[in-house]
Amino acid sequence: MINSVPECIEQVKKYFLEYGNGEIERTAMMSKLSAAFAFIPVQILCGSKLSLSSQEQYEYEYMREMYEEFMRDSLSPLAAKNGLLSMQKSWLAIQTLDEMLTNGIPNKHEFSVIDKKDLKKTVYVDMNVMSALIEQIEIKDTGDYQFVYSPEHIEDFVFSKLEYHIPSLEAISSITDNITVAYYERGGYTYGKENAFFVYKNRVLPDIENIRRAKDMKAIDYSVDLENEYRSPSKYNGAVPIDNPFVFITKFKDDIDQVLLRIGAPFRIEDLINSKSENIEYSDCNPIIHYLYQAMDNMGFQQDTISESKLNEATSLSHDNYRKIRSSRLDIEHILYGSCCDYFVTLDKKLYFRASIIIKLLNRKCKVIHFKHQQGKSIYEEILNTISHYSEVDM
Repeated sequence: MINSVPECIEQVKKYFLEYGNGEIERTAMMSKLSAAFAFIPVQILCGSKLSLSSQEQYEYEYMREMYEEFMRDSLSPLAAKNGLLSMQKSWLAIQTLDEMLTNGIPNKHEFSVIDKKDLKKTVYVDMNVMSALIEQIEIKDTGDYQFVYSPEHIEDFVFSKLEYHIPSLEAISSITDNITVAYYERGGYTYGKENAFFVYKNRVLPDIENIRRAKDMKAIDYSVDLENEYRSPSKYNGAVPIDNPFVFITKFKDDIDQVLLRIGAPFRIEDLINSKSENIEYSDCNPIIHYLYQAMDNMGFQQDTISESKLNEATSLSHDNYRKIRSSRLDIEHILYGSCCDYFVTLDKKLYFRASIIIKLLNRKCKVIHFKHQQGKSIYEEILNTISHYSEVDM
């Protein structure tokens, strides 16, 4: 039995989720929603303030609009499920904006710029490889190569158990000699020396809630894309030979353009192919990467399989099922930074395909490398041997 307005709001969310998952028919849904909204006191309808939090008030107003759309017979089950996700994303965005307006953005730096010419060949690794490197912390001579880290590596670790933070940061500092790749506020990317612990303490920790919300918002976007009408994994997967991922672009250019148009991208594949210059400005390359990655999600190309049961947890971003969803979209940030380097190394074949395509379309010279780690072997040696092999092939 519903005893309060907050309880009623939670019940309405439950009804919309059940409708979105096909667990309740439209007629029964109409009856339940009508009863629930009839319970809402007249004072709310008249704009009077009750004991509602800002989020409860926002959710009520949002779901009231969904209810009216449902009663007009213009809210499909999928639209109901996506509406709940959009409601969460909008609230996260409101919280983030309020936080930024109140406290500003942490921007303390101890960044000493290094000229690329003064560095060895730079190597960027994704999060899985970085984790493996940390576990095998015995640093060996990296020869002609310089491992680098990015702010995204630090942000990823901050959500692990607290006791892992300091050891992980110390390991990152040792692996990379505190050499980081970053973007100027205005301009292209650069390399510099900045202690990983300094980044953690002065920029990541003070902004932890906004970082968490940003990751949750990406997880929401990913969830919506998983049910896109253009998804056809059987059509697109397996169509790209391992030695030439760019075949995907030329073979399915029209399909990709159609999806790019649908998601509002301001460019088409031909625009990127015909571009002769490297995209180095953050304001240019960041949206290109995001749109291309989202288009591939829409199409189901080289995407992690996430079961429908995971999607049905749409109203609980704290649920363990969202860990996999988050990590899939966070690969975007590693492509953003990895594309600046000479080599981008990953253990994930799906990420290898996507990064190869995106980096080529950015006209970056970065070589994307996929390798398999054999348990018991030094991952440092495996990475360096694989890179050396690719370098010899390119000569």
